Amino acid sequence: MILIVTSKRDLTSDFIVLELQRRGLPYLRLNTEDLPKSTFYCRPGLNDAWHFEFEGVPFDLALVKAAYFRRPGTPEPLSEINETERTYSTAEWQAALQSLYWAIGDRWLNAPYAIALAEDKIRQLTLARKIGFRIPDTLIGNAPATAQAFAAAGEVIGKPLRNAVVN
Repeated sequence: MILIVTSKRDLTSDFIVLELQRRGLPYLRLNTEDLPKSTFYCRPGLNDAWHFEFEGVPFDLALVKAAYFRRPGTPEPLSEINETERTYSTAEWQAALQSLYWAIGDRWLNAPYAIALAEDKIRQLTLARKIGFRIPDTLIGNAPATAQAFAAAGEVIGKPLRNAVVN
């Protein structure tokens, strides 16, 4: 089975699913926002079994031969709980997901922890300079006076550390 860890809004995963269906390959699309609608249990130490059930469809991590990490969403807790419970529930589901990602081990096509390292712009710049690349003079921060002084010294380019779009 191929596990696709994604979100409901990821159109690329829609195309991947269509291709897997065309080829007759078993898969599970895990839209991480929907995790709170599932039942889940894990038995660490007892063959490290991970079991989920989504709308009556069971899923066992032991069946996964390969996994694809593609823009997962934040788990969306059930609407009938209060804000404090929602915050708590979201954090718990995120923790379960992190453990699941590690449990998948070397079956990832693109491991989430490798993606996190690759997307860390400060780490990239630091490493690039350390191994000998020339990088432009760089300032990262949110201090207006420091940014103004930095910009006054010459031409600048502004980039976000993570998200390019604000909703």
